[in-house]
Amino acid sequence: MGDVVGCLVSEKGDVNFTKNGVLLDVVAEGVTGKLIPAVGMQSVGAKAKINFGPGGFQYKRSKDGKDEKS
Repeated sequence: MGDVVGCLVSEKGDVNFTKNGVLLDVVAEGVTGKLIPAVGMQSVGAKAKINFGPGGFQYKRSKDGKDEKS
């Protein structure tokens, strides 16, 4: 409850997630084609706030352009 989860897809198709602004491991490489976002919930009545654009993203890319875990 209260966590912020992000999903990043690089230009070469690598997929990462972030949790509360911390970059997690790569979960897939070389993903191509159309991607469709989805959210799964574990219980009836669970709520999620979803942001597909404005509103800020907690993960910040390093100044040298390389993604690193915090």
